[in-house]
Amino acid sequence: MRPISYLEAMRIKSFGPNRTVGMTMGVVMVLLTAGLLTGCLHMRSTTFISPQNLRLDSHAYPIVHHTITKATYHLDGLTVNADGGVISGEAQPLGPGHQTYRKANSRYGNIYKFNAFKEKPLDEVHFYVDAWSLKDGGLSFSTADIQRVDVYDLAVDRVIASYTSAALITAGVVTLIILALKSSCPFVYTMDGDVATFRGEMFGGAIAPNLARHDFMPLPGFQPEDDAYTLKITNELQEIQFTDVAQLAAVTHDREDQVLMDQDGHPFVLSNPLPPVHATTDLGTDVRSELKDLDQRWFQFLDEMEGQPAYASLDMTFEADRPTSQAKLMLDLKNTMWMDHSFERFCASFGDKYEAFARRQKRRAAEEKEQWMDDEGMTLAVKVERHGNWELVDRINMVGPLASRSVVVPIPGQVQPGEQLRIRLECGYHFWEVDQAAMDFSVDGPVIVDNLPLLEAHDESGRDVRTSLLDLDGDVMSQLFTGAEATLRFDATSLDPQPHEDVTVFLHTHGHYEYVRDYSGKPNLAELKSFRAPGTFAAWSKARLESHMAIHP
Repeated sequence: MRPISYLEAMRIKSFGPNRTVGMTMGVVMVLLTAGLLTGCLHMRSTTFISPQNLRLDSHAYPIVHHTITKATYHLDGLTVNADGGVISGEAQPLGPGHQTYRKANSRYGNIYKFNAFKEKPLDEVHFYVDAWSLKDGGLSFSTADIQRVDVYDLAVDRVIASYTSAALITAGVVTLIILALKSSCPFVYTMDGDVATFRGEMFGGAIAPNLARHDFMPLPGFQPEDDAYTLKITNELQEIQFTDVAQLAAVTHDREDQVLMDQDGHPFVLSNPLPPVHATTDLGTDVRSELKDLDQRWFQFLDEMEGQPAYASLDMTFEADRPTSQAKLMLDLKNTMWMDHSFERFCASFGDKYEAFARRQKRRAAEEKEQWMDDEGMTLAVKVERHGNWELVDRINMVGPLASRSVVVPIPGQVQPGEQLRIRLECGYHFWEVDQAAMDFSVDGPVIVDNLPLLEAHDESGRDVRTSLLDLDGDVMSQLFTGAEATLRFDATSLDPQPHEDVTVFLHTHGHYEYVRDYSGKPNLAELKSFRAPGTFAAWSKARLESHMAIHP
Protein backbone atom coordinates (compact mmCIF):
# COMPACT_ATOMS: atom_id res chain seq x y z
CA MET A 1 0.00 0.00 0.00
CA ARG A 2 1.40 3.38 -0.96
CA PRO A 3 2.15 6.00 1.71
CA ILE A 4 -0.51 8.65 2.09
CA SER A 5 0.12 12.35 2.45
CA TYR A 6 -0.79 14.62 5.31
CA LEU A 7 -3.85 15.91 3.49
CA GLU A 8 -5.02 12.42 2.68
CA ALA A 9 -4.46 11.39 6.28
CA MET A 10 -6.63 14.26 7.45
CA ARG A 11 -9.38 13.08 5.12
CA ILE A 12 -9.10 9.49 6.33
CA LYS A 13 -8.74 10.23 10.01
CA SER A 14 -11.71 12.35 10.96
CA PHE A 15 -12.57 13.18 14.52
CA GLY A 16 -16.19 13.97 15.24
CA PRO A 17 -17.73 15.14 18.48
CA ASN A 18 -18.80 13.10 21.46
CA ARG A 19 -16.15 10.43 21.33
CA THR A 20 -15.21 8.55 24.47
CA VAL A 21 -11.83 9.47 25.97
CA GLY A 22 -9.05 7.00 25.16
CA MET A 23 -7.73 7.33 21.63
CA THR A 24 -6.14 4.28 20.03
CA MET A 25 -2.44 4.15 19.31
CA GLY A 26 -3.27 4.05 15.63
CA VAL A 27 -4.81 7.51 15.79
CA VAL A 28 -1.87 8.84 17.78
CA MET A 29 0.56 7.65 15.20
CA VAL A 30 -1.44 9.22 12.39
CA LEU A 31 -0.99 12.52 14.16
CA LEU A 32 2.60 11.95 15.20
CA THR A 33 3.71 11.18 11.71
CA ALA A 34 1.89 14.22 10.40
CA GLY A 35 3.84 16.31 12.91
CA LEU A 36 0.73 18.09 14.02
CA LEU A 37 0.42 17.36 17.71
CA THR A 38 1.32 20.90 18.67
CA GLY A 39 -2.24 22.17 18.38
CA CYS A 40 -5.41 21.96 20.44
CA LEU A 41 -5.93 18.27 20.27
CA HIS A 42 -7.42 15.65 22.47
CA MET A 43 -8.05 11.99 22.90
CA ARG A 44 -11.20 10.29 21.73
CA SER A 45 -12.10 6.86 20.49
CA THR A 46 -12.44 6.57 16.77
CA THR A 47 -12.39 3.92 14.09
CA PHE A 48 -10.57 3.44 10.84
CA ILE A 49 -12.70 4.18 7.82
CA SER A 50 -10.83 1.40 6.07
CA PRO A 51 -9.86 -1.83 7.87
CA GLN A 52 -6.55 -1.71 6.04
CA ASN A 53 -3.39 -0.69 7.78
CA LEU A 54 -2.47 2.98 7.64
CA ARG A 55 0.92 3.94 6.30
CA LEU A 56 2.06 7.51 6.50
CA ASP A 57 4.99 9.60 5.45
CA SER A 58 6.85 10.82 8.51
CA HIS A 59 6.86 14.50 9.37
CA ALA A 60 7.81 13.93 12.96
CA TYR A 61 10.90 11.75 13.11
CA PRO A 62 10.21 8.43 14.91
CA ILE A 63 13.29 6.80 16.47
CA VAL A 64 13.20 3.32 18.03
CA HIS A 65 15.75 2.23 20.64
CA HIS A 66 16.25 -1.38 21.78
CA THR A 67 16.87 -1.16 25.53
CA ILE A 68 18.90 -4.40 25.65
CA THR A 69 21.03 -4.39 22.49
CA LYS A 70 21.23 -0.55 22.38
CA ALA A 71 20.52 -0.68 18.63
CA THR A 72 18.77 2.39 17.26
CA TYR A 73 16.84 2.95 14.03
CA HIS A 74 14.72 5.58 12.36
CA LEU A 75 11.30 4.06 11.60
CA ASP A 76 10.41 5.19 8.07
CA GLY A 77 7.04 4.68 6.41
CA LEU A 78 5.45 4.04 9.77
CA THR A 79 2.48 1.69 9.73
CA VAL A 80 -0.08 1.04 12.47
CA ASN A 81 -2.30 -2.01 12.34
CA ALA A 82 -6.05 -1.63 12.55
CA ASP A 83 -6.35 -2.35 16.28
CA GLY A 84 -3.48 -0.01 17.13
CA GLY A 85 -1.43 -2.76 18.84
CA VAL A 86 1.52 -3.09 16.46
CA ILE A 87 3.72 -0.36 14.99
CA SER A 88 5.94 -1.18 12.05
CA GLY A 89 7.96 0.37 9.27
CA GLU A 90 11.28 0.33 7.49
CA ALA A 91 14.37 0.36 9.69
CA GLN A 92 16.83 2.99 8.50
CA PRO A 93 19.99 4.52 9.92
CA LEU A 94 19.54 7.85 11.67
CA GLY A 95 19.81 10.87 9.44
CA PRO A 96 22.89 13.04 10.00
CA GLY A 97 20.85 15.76 11.64
CA HIS A 98 19.74 13.33 14.31
CA GLN A 99 23.12 11.93 15.32
CA THR A 100 24.31 14.65 17.65
CA TYR A 101 23.21 13.48 21.04
CA ARG A 102 23.37 14.10 24.74
CA LYS A 103 23.48 11.41 27.36
CA ALA A 104 20.31 10.25 29.00
CA ASN A 105 19.68 7.57 31.58
CA SER A 106 22.27 4.92 30.75
CA ARG A 107 19.63 2.26 31.13
CA TYR A 108 18.04 3.53 27.96
CA GLY A 109 21.04 4.64 25.97
CA ASN A 110 21.26 8.00 24.19
CA ILE A 111 18.71 10.64 23.32
CA TYR A 112 19.49 11.96 19.89
CA LYS A 113 19.00 15.60 19.06
CA PHE A 114 19.60 17.81 16.06
CA ASN A 115 22.73 19.80 15.30
CA ALA A 116 21.39 23.33 15.11
CA PHE A 117 24.45 24.50 13.20
CA LYS A 118 23.91 22.03 10.38
CA GLU A 119 20.19 21.65 9.93
CA LYS A 120 16.83 21.74 11.61
CA PRO A 121 15.27 18.32 11.23
CA LEU A 122 11.77 17.41 12.22
CA ASP A 123 10.51 16.86 15.75
CA GLU A 124 11.59 13.55 17.26
CA VAL A 125 9.58 10.92 19.10
CA HIS A 126 11.73 8.25 20.75
CA PHE A 127 10.36 4.80 21.53
CA TYR A 128 12.38 2.58 23.89
CA VAL A 129 11.32 -1.06 23.54
CA ASP A 130 12.37 -4.32 25.15
CA ALA A 131 11.63 -6.40 22.07
CA TRP A 132 11.15 -5.92 18.36
CA SER A 133 11.05 -7.95 15.18
CA LEU A 134 13.73 -7.01 12.64
CA LYS A 135 13.50 -8.90 9.33
CA ASP A 136 14.45 -8.02 5.75
CA GLY A 137 14.83 -4.34 6.64
CA GLY A 138 11.42 -4.18 8.31
CA LEU A 139 10.98 -3.39 11.99
CA SER A 140 7.88 -3.92 14.12
CA PHE A 141 7.07 -3.90 17.80
CA SER A 142 4.06 -4.21 20.05
CA THR A 143 2.85 -1.17 21.96
CA ALA A 144 2.93 -3.44 25.03
CA ASP A 145 6.72 -3.64 24.70
CA ILE A 146 7.21 0.13 24.92
CA GLN A 147 9.12 0.89 28.12
CA ARG A 148 9.72 4.56 27.64
CA VAL A 149 8.72 7.42 25.34
CA ASP A 150 10.68 10.66 24.93
CA VAL A 151 9.36 13.64 23.02
CA TYR A 152 11.84 16.11 21.59
CA ASP A 153 10.48 19.55 20.66
CA LEU A 154 12.55 21.64 18.29
CA ALA A 155 10.83 24.81 19.41
CA VAL A 156 12.54 24.61 22.79
CA ASP A 157 15.55 22.52 21.72
CA ARG A 158 15.15 19.91 24.42
CA VAL A 159 13.35 16.78 25.51
CA ILE A 160 10.03 18.13 26.75
CA ALA A 161 8.64 14.87 28.08
CA SER A 162 10.06 11.58 29.22
CA TYR A 163 7.89 8.74 30.47
CA THR A 164 8.87 5.38 31.88
CA SER A 165 6.87 2.18 31.77
CA ALA A 166 5.25 2.87 35.15
CA ALA A 167 3.81 6.12 33.87
CA LEU A 168 2.82 4.49 30.61
CA ILE A 169 0.88 1.84 32.48
CA THR A 170 -0.78 4.39 34.73
CA ALA A 171 -1.85 6.95 32.15
CA GLY A 172 -1.32 5.20 28.84
CA VAL A 173 1.28 5.92 26.19
CA VAL A 174 -1.38 7.47 23.99
CA THR A 175 -2.42 10.09 26.51
CA LEU A 176 1.12 10.96 27.50
CA ILE A 177 2.41 11.44 23.98
CA ILE A 178 -0.49 13.68 23.06
CA LEU A 179 -0.33 15.80 26.17
CA ALA A 180 3.42 16.24 25.72
CA LEU A 181 2.96 17.74 22.29
CA LYS A 182 -0.04 19.91 22.86
CA SER A 183 -0.66 23.58 22.54
CA SER A 184 -3.33 25.20 24.66
CA CYS A 185 -7.10 24.95 24.93
CA PRO A 186 -9.51 24.53 27.88
CA PHE A 187 -11.28 21.16 27.66
CA VAL A 188 -14.81 20.10 28.52
CA TYR A 189 -15.97 16.58 29.41
CA THR A 190 -19.45 15.31 30.14
CA MET A 191 -19.80 12.55 32.70
CA ASP A 192 -21.82 9.36 32.35
CA GLY A 193 -21.14 7.69 35.67
CA ASP A 194 -17.37 7.32 35.77
CA VAL A 195 -17.03 7.61 31.99
CA ALA A 196 -15.76 10.97 30.75
CA THR A 197 -16.56 12.00 27.19
CA PHE A 198 -14.54 14.76 25.60
CA ARG A 199 -16.86 17.39 24.09
CA GLY A 200 -14.73 20.26 22.94
CA GLU A 201 -12.77 23.38 23.78
CA MET A 202 -14.05 26.54 25.41
CA PHE A 203 -13.65 30.05 23.98
CA GLY A 204 -10.97 29.11 21.45
CA GLY A 205 -8.65 31.95 20.48
CA ALA A 206 -9.36 33.97 23.65
CA ILE A 207 -5.68 34.01 24.60
CA ALA A 208 -5.56 37.30 26.49
CA PRO A 209 -7.69 38.94 29.21
CA ASN A 210 -9.17 41.50 26.83
CA LEU A 211 -10.11 38.72 24.40
CA ALA A 212 -12.30 36.95 26.96
CA ARG A 213 -15.61 36.02 25.36
CA HIS A 214 -18.79 34.03 25.69
CA ASP A 215 -18.99 30.49 24.34
CA PHE A 216 -22.08 28.34 23.83
CA MET A 217 -21.09 24.70 23.39
CA PRO A 218 -23.82 22.25 22.30
CA LEU A 219 -23.82 18.99 24.23
CA PRO A 220 -26.15 16.75 22.19
CA GLY A 221 -27.15 13.49 23.84
CA PHE A 222 -26.00 14.61 27.28
CA GLN A 223 -28.31 13.03 29.86
CA PRO A 224 -28.75 13.72 33.58
CA GLU A 225 -28.07 11.15 36.27
CA ASP A 226 -29.86 11.32 39.61
CA ASP A 227 -31.56 14.52 38.39
CA ALA A 228 -28.25 16.27 37.73
CA TYR A 229 -25.91 16.95 34.81
CA THR A 230 -22.23 16.48 35.69
CA LEU A 231 -19.34 17.80 33.64
CA LYS A 232 -15.67 18.71 34.01
CA ILE A 233 -13.61 21.70 32.92
CA THR A 234 -9.92 20.80 32.81
CA ASN A 235 -6.48 22.31 32.23
CA GLU A 236 -4.28 19.60 30.78
CA LEU A 237 -1.75 21.58 28.76
CA GLN A 238 0.76 24.41 28.86
CA GLU A 239 -1.58 27.21 29.83
CA ILE A 240 -3.38 29.04 32.59
CA GLN A 241 -7.16 29.30 32.41
CA PHE A 242 -9.66 31.79 33.81
CA THR A 243 -13.39 31.01 33.71
CA ASP A 244 -15.79 33.68 34.97
CA VAL A 245 -19.10 32.02 34.07
CA ALA A 246 -20.20 28.41 33.66
CA GLN A 247 -23.93 27.92 33.13
CA LEU A 248 -26.00 25.13 31.63
CA ALA A 249 -28.94 26.04 29.43
CA ALA A 250 -31.49 23.29 28.78
CA VAL A 251 -33.68 23.78 25.71
CA THR A 252 -36.86 21.70 25.52
CA HIS A 253 -38.10 21.27 21.95
CA ASP A 254 -40.00 18.99 19.63
CA ARG A 255 -38.27 15.62 19.33
CA GLU A 256 -38.25 15.86 15.52
CA ASP A 257 -36.36 19.16 15.51
CA GLN A 258 -32.75 20.13 16.12
CA VAL A 259 -31.84 23.15 18.22
CA LEU A 260 -28.63 25.15 17.96
CA MET A 261 -27.52 28.42 19.53
CA ASP A 262 -25.85 31.24 17.66
CA GLN A 263 -22.74 32.96 19.00
CA ASP A 264 -24.90 35.27 21.12
CA GLY A 265 -26.69 32.39 22.83
CA HIS A 266 -30.02 32.67 20.97
CA PRO A 267 -31.66 29.28 20.24
CA PHE A 268 -32.83 28.45 16.72
CA VAL A 269 -34.98 25.51 15.68
CA LEU A 270 -34.05 23.51 12.59
CA SER A 271 -36.94 21.42 11.31
CA ASN A 272 -36.09 20.95 7.61
CA PRO A 273 -32.44 21.66 6.83
CA LEU A 274 -31.71 21.50 3.09
CA PRO A 275 -28.32 20.79 1.49
CA PRO A 276 -26.94 23.25 -1.06
CA VAL A 277 -28.03 22.80 -4.66
CA HIS A 278 -24.66 24.17 -5.74
CA ALA A 279 -21.37 24.28 -3.83
CA THR A 280 -18.13 25.26 -5.53
CA THR A 281 -14.72 26.66 -4.67
CA ASP A 282 -13.30 29.76 -6.31
CA LEU A 283 -11.59 27.46 -8.81
CA GLY A 284 -14.89 25.82 -9.70
CA THR A 285 -14.45 22.53 -7.81
CA ASP A 286 -17.84 20.95 -7.06
CA VAL A 287 -17.94 19.93 -3.37
CA ARG A 288 -21.63 19.18 -2.82
CA SER A 289 -20.90 15.57 -1.91
CA GLU A 290 -18.59 16.63 0.94
CA LEU A 291 -21.24 18.94 2.41
CA LYS A 292 -24.42 16.94 1.99
CA ASP A 293 -24.29 14.68 5.04
CA LEU A 294 -22.72 14.52 8.48
CA ASP A 295 -20.31 11.80 7.40
CA GLN A 296 -16.82 13.16 8.26
CA ARG A 297 -16.01 13.81 4.60
CA TRP A 298 -14.49 17.22 5.20
CA PHE A 299 -14.33 20.17 2.86
CA GLN A 300 -10.93 21.64 3.73
CA PHE A 301 -10.53 24.97 1.89
CA LEU A 302 -7.69 23.78 -0.33
CA ASP A 303 -8.51 25.79 -3.49
CA GLU A 304 -7.02 29.26 -3.70
CA MET A 305 -9.11 32.37 -4.13
CA GLU A 306 -8.45 34.24 -7.35
CA GLY A 307 -6.07 37.09 -6.59
CA GLN A 308 -5.79 36.02 -2.94
CA PRO A 309 -3.83 32.76 -2.91
CA ALA A 310 -3.35 32.74 0.88
CA TYR A 311 -7.11 32.41 1.34
CA ALA A 312 -9.81 29.99 0.25
CA SER A 313 -13.56 30.24 -0.15
CA LEU A 314 -16.69 28.17 -0.58
CA ASP A 315 -19.76 29.43 -2.48
CA MET A 316 -23.06 27.69 -1.77
CA THR A 317 -26.51 28.11 -3.27
CA PHE A 318 -29.62 27.11 -1.35
CA GLU A 319 -33.16 27.01 -2.73
CA ALA A 320 -35.96 28.11 -0.42
CA ASP A 321 -38.83 25.68 0.15
CA ARG A 322 -41.05 28.27 1.90
CA PRO A 323 -41.20 32.01 2.50
CA THR A 324 -39.16 33.44 5.35
CA SER A 325 -37.69 36.67 6.66
CA GLN A 326 -34.76 34.87 8.26
CA ALA A 327 -33.07 31.74 6.99
CA LYS A 328 -30.83 29.67 9.25
CA LEU A 329 -27.44 28.43 8.04
CA MET A 330 -26.27 25.28 9.82
CA LEU A 331 -22.61 24.24 9.67
CA ASP A 332 -20.77 21.37 11.29
CA LEU A 333 -17.14 22.43 11.36
CA LYS A 334 -13.83 22.65 13.13
CA ASN A 335 -10.44 24.23 12.71
CA THR A 336 -7.70 22.29 11.00
CA MET A 337 -4.76 20.99 12.94
CA TRP A 338 -2.61 22.80 10.42
CA MET A 339 -3.86 26.22 11.50
CA ASP A 340 -3.22 25.46 15.13
CA HIS A 341 0.20 24.01 14.31
CA SER A 342 1.09 27.12 12.28
CA PHE A 343 0.14 29.47 15.10
CA GLU A 344 2.22 27.47 17.59
CA ARG A 345 5.23 27.65 15.24
CA PHE A 346 4.65 31.35 14.73
CA CYS A 347 4.81 31.85 18.50
CA ALA A 348 7.93 29.65 18.69
CA SER A 349 9.66 31.85 16.10
CA PHE A 350 9.92 34.57 18.76
CA GLY A 351 12.37 32.33 20.61
CA ASP A 352 13.54 33.75 23.94
CA LYS A 353 11.66 36.98 23.18
CA TYR A 354 8.28 35.28 23.27
CA GLU A 355 7.52 36.27 26.85
CA ALA A 356 8.17 39.92 26.04
CA PHE A 357 6.00 39.58 22.93
CA ALA A 358 3.18 38.06 25.00
CA ARG A 359 3.35 40.94 27.50
CA ARG A 360 3.08 43.47 24.69
CA GLN A 361 0.13 41.62 23.26
CA LYS A 362 -1.71 41.94 26.57
CA ARG A 363 -1.40 45.72 26.26
CA ARG A 364 -2.71 45.84 22.70
CA ALA A 365 -6.33 46.78 22.22
CA ALA A 366 -8.68 43.85 21.79
CA GLU A 367 -9.99 45.38 18.57
CA GLU A 368 -6.50 45.29 17.05
CA LYS A 369 -5.97 41.63 17.93
CA GLU A 370 -9.42 40.64 16.72
CA GLN A 371 -8.81 42.49 13.47
CA TRP A 372 -5.51 40.66 13.03
CA MET A 373 -7.23 37.27 13.43
CA ASP A 374 -9.93 38.33 10.98
CA ASP A 375 -7.38 39.61 8.46
CA GLU A 376 -5.46 36.33 8.60
CA GLY A 377 -8.58 34.24 8.03
CA MET A 378 -8.42 32.56 11.42
CA THR A 379 -12.10 33.30 11.98
CA LEU A 380 -14.53 32.01 9.36
CA ALA A 381 -16.30 34.79 7.46
CA VAL A 382 -19.93 34.14 6.50
CA LYS A 383 -21.23 36.33 3.66
CA VAL A 384 -24.50 36.59 1.74
CA GLU A 385 -24.89 37.85 -1.83
CA ARG A 386 -27.03 40.99 -2.09
CA HIS A 387 -27.47 42.70 -5.46
CA GLY A 388 -24.27 41.19 -6.82
CA ASN A 389 -22.17 42.07 -3.76
CA TRP A 390 -20.99 39.90 -0.86
CA GLU A 391 -22.13 41.30 2.48
CA LEU A 392 -20.58 40.11 5.74
CA VAL A 393 -23.14 38.44 8.02
CA ASP A 394 -20.94 37.05 10.79
CA ARG A 395 -17.52 35.68 11.69
CA ILE A 396 -17.39 32.32 13.42
CA ASN A 397 -14.94 32.15 16.28
CA MET A 398 -12.37 29.39 16.48
CA VAL A 399 -13.62 26.09 17.94
CA GLY A 400 -10.43 23.97 17.86
CA PRO A 401 -9.10 21.31 15.49
CA LEU A 402 -10.55 18.03 16.67
CA ALA A 403 -13.94 18.38 18.27
CA SER A 404 -16.29 19.45 15.53
CA ARG A 405 -19.11 21.74 16.51
CA SER A 406 -22.50 22.38 14.95
CA VAL A 407 -23.26 26.09 14.71
CA VAL A 408 -26.12 28.19 13.36
CA VAL A 409 -25.86 31.58 11.66
CA PRO A 410 -29.12 33.49 11.09
CA ILE A 411 -29.33 35.03 7.61
CA PRO A 412 -31.76 37.98 7.63
CA GLY A 413 -33.74 38.95 4.53
CA GLN A 414 -36.97 38.10 2.72
CA VAL A 415 -36.86 34.90 0.65
CA GLN A 416 -39.71 33.40 -1.37
CA PRO A 417 -40.30 29.72 -2.30
CA GLY A 418 -38.08 28.70 -5.21
CA GLU A 419 -35.80 31.72 -4.67
CA GLN A 420 -32.09 31.02 -4.36
CA LEU A 421 -29.90 32.26 -1.55
CA ARG A 422 -26.13 32.42 -2.09
CA ILE A 423 -23.70 32.11 0.82
CA ARG A 424 -19.92 32.42 0.83
CA LEU A 425 -17.48 31.15 3.47
CA GLU A 426 -13.96 32.63 3.52
CA CYS A 427 -10.89 31.83 5.61
CA GLY A 428 -7.14 31.38 5.48
CA TYR A 429 -5.92 28.57 3.26
CA HIS A 430 -6.65 25.23 4.99
CA PHE A 431 -7.60 26.88 8.29
CA TRP A 432 -11.09 25.35 8.58
CA GLU A 433 -12.94 22.14 7.73
CA VAL A 434 -16.67 21.77 7.10
CA ASP A 435 -18.40 18.40 7.34
CA GLN A 436 -21.98 19.49 6.63
CA ALA A 437 -23.71 22.63 5.42
CA ALA A 438 -27.47 23.14 5.24
CA MET A 439 -30.05 25.93 5.22
CA ASP A 440 -33.34 25.86 7.08
CA PHE A 441 -36.13 28.19 5.91
CA SER A 442 -38.73 27.12 8.49
CA VAL A 443 -40.25 29.27 11.20
CA ASP A 444 -38.83 28.51 14.63
CA GLY A 445 -40.97 26.10 16.60
CA PRO A 446 -41.69 26.64 20.30
CA VAL A 447 -38.92 26.05 22.82
CA ILE A 448 -38.53 26.35 26.56
CA VAL A 449 -35.14 27.50 27.84
CA ASP A 450 -34.21 26.65 31.43
CA ASN A 451 -31.02 27.95 33.00
CA LEU A 452 -30.21 25.12 35.37
CA PRO A 453 -28.95 25.96 38.86
CA LEU A 454 -25.32 25.13 39.58
CA LEU A 455 -25.58 22.81 42.57
CA GLU A 456 -21.88 22.46 43.28
CA ALA A 457 -18.46 23.00 41.74
CA HIS A 458 -15.23 21.71 43.23
CA ASP A 459 -11.69 21.77 41.95
CA GLU A 460 -9.18 18.90 42.01
CA SER A 461 -8.38 19.56 45.69
CA GLY A 462 -12.03 19.67 46.74
CA ARG A 463 -12.12 23.47 47.05
CA ASP A 464 -15.53 25.02 46.45
CA VAL A 465 -15.37 27.23 43.31
CA ARG A 466 -19.10 27.56 42.74
CA THR A 467 -19.43 31.27 43.52
CA SER A 468 -16.71 32.10 40.97
CA LEU A 469 -18.82 30.61 38.17
CA LEU A 470 -22.26 32.04 38.88
CA ASP A 471 -22.03 35.55 37.44
CA LEU A 472 -19.98 37.65 35.05
CA ASP A 473 -18.37 39.69 37.79
CA GLY A 474 -14.60 39.31 37.51
CA ASP A 475 -14.51 36.67 40.25
CA VAL A 476 -12.98 33.90 38.14
CA MET A 477 -12.15 30.26 38.60
CA SER A 478 -8.39 30.13 38.02
CA GLN A 479 -6.77 26.91 36.77
CA LEU A 480 -3.07 27.67 36.94
CA PHE A 481 -1.37 24.33 36.39
CA THR A 482 -1.55 21.23 34.26
CA GLY A 483 -3.85 18.75 35.91
CA ALA A 484 -6.24 21.31 37.33
CA GLU A 485 -9.87 20.34 36.93
CA ALA A 486 -13.27 21.36 38.20
CA THR A 487 -16.31 19.10 38.51
CA LEU A 488 -19.66 20.85 38.09
CA ARG A 489 -23.16 19.51 38.87
CA PHE A 490 -26.30 21.20 37.57
CA ASP A 491 -29.82 20.63 38.91
CA ALA A 492 -32.13 18.97 36.34
CA THR A 493 -35.18 18.43 38.57
CA SER A 494 -37.12 21.25 36.88
CA LEU A 495 -37.06 19.50 33.50
CA ASP A 496 -40.21 17.63 32.51
CA PRO A 497 -40.18 16.90 28.77
CA GLN A 498 -43.27 15.35 27.25
CA PRO A 499 -43.11 12.15 25.16
CA HIS A 500 -42.96 14.18 21.94
CA GLU A 501 -40.22 16.46 23.30
CA ASP A 502 -36.48 16.29 23.80
CA VAL A 503 -33.96 18.35 25.76
CA THR A 504 -30.72 19.72 24.29
CA VAL A 505 -28.26 21.33 26.68
CA PHE A 506 -25.63 24.00 26.02
CA LEU A 507 -22.66 24.93 28.18
CA HIS A 508 -22.39 28.71 28.41
CA THR A 509 -18.96 29.87 29.53
CA HIS A 510 -17.08 33.16 29.56
CA GLY A 511 -13.34 33.43 30.01
CA HIS A 512 -9.89 33.34 28.51
CA TYR A 513 -6.63 31.39 28.69
CA GLU A 514 -2.97 32.26 28.29
CA TYR A 515 -0.09 30.30 26.82
CA VAL A 516 2.79 29.23 29.05
CA ARG A 517 5.89 28.81 26.88
CA ASP A 518 9.65 28.57 27.33
CA TYR A 519 11.00 28.92 23.82
CA SER A 520 14.70 29.37 23.20
CA GLY A 521 16.84 30.83 20.43
CA LYS A 522 17.11 34.26 18.88
CA PRO A 523 14.20 35.53 16.83
CA ASN A 524 14.45 37.03 13.37
CA LEU A 525 12.95 40.36 14.36
CA ALA A 526 13.03 41.79 10.84
CA GLU A 527 11.01 38.84 9.54
CA LEU A 528 8.60 38.96 12.47
CA LYS A 529 7.85 42.63 11.88
CA SER A 530 6.55 41.68 8.44
CA PHE A 531 3.65 39.88 10.11
CA ARG A 532 2.13 43.26 10.90
CA ALA A 533 0.98 43.46 7.29
CA PRO A 534 -2.48 41.90 6.78
CA GLY A 535 -2.39 38.45 5.27
CA THR A 536 1.27 37.75 6.07
CA PHE A 537 0.55 34.98 8.57
CA ALA A 538 -1.91 33.29 6.20
CA ALA A 539 0.64 33.45 3.37
CA TRP A 540 3.42 32.17 5.65
CA SER A 541 1.28 29.26 6.82
CA LYS A 542 0.35 28.33 3.24
CA ALA A 543 4.01 28.47 2.16
CA ARG A 544 4.96 26.14 5.02
CA LEU A 545 2.20 23.71 4.05
CA GLU A 546 3.31 23.73 0.41
CA SER A 547 6.90 23.14 1.51
CA HIS A 548 5.78 20.21 3.62
CA MET A 549 3.79 18.74 0.76
CA ALA A 550 6.76 19.11 -1.59
CA ILE A 551 8.80 16.97 0.80
CA HIS A 552 5.97 14.54 1.52
CA PRO A 553 3.81 14.48 -1.62
